[in-house]
Amino acid sequence: GDVWLVLVAGGTARRLTQHAAEESLPAFSPDGKRVAFVSTREGGVRQVFVMPVGGGEARQVTFHSEGAELRE
Repeated sequence: GDVWLVLVAGGTARRLTQHAAEESLPAFSPDGKRVAFVSTREGGVRQVFVMPVGGGEARQVTFHSEGAELRE
C-alpha cells in the first residue's frame, strides 16, 4: 500500500509514495507541512519515515532493530 492525499471535501487523490514495500498509518505533522508513515521499505522491518506533504524524498527517522510504530 502507498500513501495518498485527498481533500476532506473530496476530489482527485494524489499519490505521495510509490514503493513496493507496505506503507501505512500516515499522520500529519502539527504544522501540516509533513506527513509521517510506517514503512517496511528498509529491510522489511517497520520504521517511521517523514516526507513533505507536497511530495519529495521520504526520510527514515527511526532505526530500531525490532521496528517502530506511530502513536497518537
